[in-house]
Amino acid sequence: MSNKVKERREAKIAKAVEAENWKEVDRLLQQEQSNAERRDRYHHKKALKRIFLVTTVNNVNAMK
Repeated sequence: MSNKVKERREAKIAKAVEAENWKEVDRLLQQEQSNAERRDRYHHKKALKRIFLVTTVNNVNAMK
């Protein structure tokens, strides 16, 4: 993320804190994570993660 984006987000957070708008503060703090998750879904990375987990569980069960 660019410095400009971070600076703008931090300014918005400070403004929301002053206004005691905690919903907006929460949304802004979660925004970077939400954007990353959205990009992952777009690129189907969640599906790969699921495949990895199933494979891992199957390997663990096979070792028992």
